[in-house]
Amino acid sequence: MKTVGKLFSLALALAFAQGAAAADNEPTRTVLIGLPTPKGVVHGQVSQDGAQLAVDDANQANIRVGGQKILFKLFIADDKNDENMTLLVARSMLAAGVVGVIGHRTSDTSIVAAKLYSDAGIPQIAPAAAARAFTQNGYRTVFQLIGNSDKTAVYIADALMKSLRAQRVMVIDNETKLGRALADNVVNELFLRKGPPATRLSINSKTSDFSVLIPNIKRHAPDVIFFSGFAPQTMALAKRLAEVGGTEKLLIMGSGNNPEFPGAGPYDDGIWMLGYGTPLEKTRGIQALEKNFRAKFNSPFLPQTLLAYDAVSVLIAAIRQADSLEPPVLVNTLHKIKYKGASGQVSFDAEGNLEVPTYGLYQVRNKRWETVRSYP
Repeated sequence: MKTVGKLFSLALALAFAQGAAAADNEPTRTVLIGLPTPKGVVHGQVSQDGAQLAVDDANQANIRVGGQKILFKLFIADDKNDENMTLLVARSMLAAGVVGVIGHRTSDTSIVAAKLYSDAGIPQIAPAAAARAFTQNGYRTVFQLIGNSDKTAVYIADALMKSLRAQRVMVIDNETKLGRALADNVVNELFLRKGPPATRLSINSKTSDFSVLIPNIKRHAPDVIFFSGFAPQTMALAKRLAEVGGTEKLLIMGSGNNPEFPGAGPYDDGIWMLGYGTPLEKTRGIQALEKNFRAKFNSPFLPQTLLAYDAVSVLIAAIRQADSLEPPVLVNTLHKIKYKGASGQVSFDAEGNLEVPTYGLYQVRNKRWETVRSYP
């Protein structure tokens, strides 16, 4: 009897092992998610690593679509933040058969690529493109994961009037779609609120020499400067103001949050920043996510990390909810989805705008960003 029992146990173990082997050999479908992102810049790498973490987490969940096991993979291409290169990259994404695109990195490049994705019916979720123009062309395929320039201007004006107590404001844009739109909206919002008078200046998006603006700044004598531009330009402006001994307060957008700023360089304490998303310390479950991230990647853990993570995660959530990999089905699902993301609640209005965007207001104190308040 003991021999029979041993043989029976051995047979069960063998059957279990064969079943496990069969499961391991189960056909798996690889699903590509497009990630156009510029190489060689901090925020590009941060976005890539945040997106990869979301893919890794999804693959650990053994997701099935239509009963078939799925393996998600990023299809990464460098658009160089250049509009001509963006079109080439967008076509390569479509040729590769991606089910959705996370990007592009800027509003200008996202807008340039939007028609191509729309014509193909591919959902485009932009974790960093904030220009209102991105969602104004009538494409059902576009989704904005941060507050657009219309909504953002409301909180910038609030910060200028209530936190910075501005008396004379100078608004500087960098001639991009987002830069101009945000600057226009801030000036208009200040006017509607009967706030301080605002002077407008512009500088080309390719330049980092702000010396030409210094005479104008001194002539208009603002007590607060609001600048909407890329991270390198933000750093260059802050450095130049410190060099000339400017006493103006400086308010910038979230691109200023990076490892080099404000910790390195001759930057003054007191600089202000409005960043997209809920401040990290106020985000639930952030410790576990950050620990997992730091165990895998060397890039800094920034709010942009969460936005890229959520952009991929909400696309995958739509795939699971729809039980489909058909892009048009995913577009319809994204328009209805209610997703609790790491950066906040994710749901979209009919045009693809984030319905309830969140922000954090920060100030440099002792060479580091400290949270002043969150919005709303």
